[in-house]
Amino acid sequence: FPSVDVTPVPPSAFGPVAVGGVNLGLKGSFGAFDQHSTGDGTFLTINDNISFDAGVPVQPRFYATLSSTAQVGDLHGALFLGGVYTDVTSFNPVIALPLNEYVTSTAEPAFSATGWYPSVPFHVRANSTLSGTAGSLVSSLGQFNDATDTQRLYDHMTFATYFSNSSDAQAPVVKHVDGVLGPSPNKGRIKVEAADPSGVLRVVAAYTDGKGSWQSQDLAFSAATQKWTGVITATLQTRYFVQVVDGAGNVAVDDNKGTYFGFPPTVPLAPGRNPRLNYLPVLLKGG
Repeated sequence: FPSVDVTPVPPSAFGPVAVGGVNLGLKGSFGAFDQHSTGDGTFLTINDNISFDAGVPVQPRFYATLSSTAQVGDLHGALFLGGVYTDVTSFNPVIALPLNEYVTSTAEPAFSATGWYPSVPFHVRANSTLSGTAGSLVSSLGQFNDATDTQRLYDHMTFATYFSNSSDAQAPVVKHVDGVLGPSPNKGRIKVEAADPSGVLRVVAAYTDGKGSWQSQDLAFSAATQKWTGVITATLQTRYFVQVVDGAGNVAVDDNKGTYFGFPPTVPLAPGRNPRLNYLPVLLKGG
């Protein structure tokens, strides 16, 4: 990928899990993409690489092999910590069409999805998933929103990567996600309930206000409520998703099916009134 600057952070031991990282950025900013126009629409590539599945928009794809040593173990998961993007409106994507000797139609298939597709712009190919292969981080540098015909393109991304020698490849379970605005201005409180037999190592919320960047915030565990909580800068336009790391380095993502989570408006209190006392007569009869 000559158009991408990649800076790996070597993993270092953190208990039974080793933590590393990857920073990637386009050398030519958003102009590093190659644009291709067809009769069915437009798709972009990064150094001739694309990501596609049958019936979904074609997107530019980046991937990086994340080598490790026997001491730190295999790649198990990755956390998205931040990114820079731009949104292109009125975008008509090319929808991938499977074609073989049994498929004769060449008409572009219809596409419909709730929220952004893909819902998060990355995934991990862990060693445990594909036996005998090196672990790698795969990033779709584009997302498409069918409801608004908007193509989102990424210029920069930052990840934390997790390695371990554990045979556990099962991601943790995210049981509940909730958020509320206030009481301080432009502050949103997030609450997450998650569980895993190996324990929960870290919970991170990634959030954006839709103005070109993602940020992230670690949540803290509350022993009293058995939940992970934290406060971020937020408005009614802020959207977020949560990521949970277990004791083996596996990562679960809850993105609310690509629509992300938001903060509902604060419900105003009902107007009060001064208390009023009513005096009633009492009749007592002696026995």
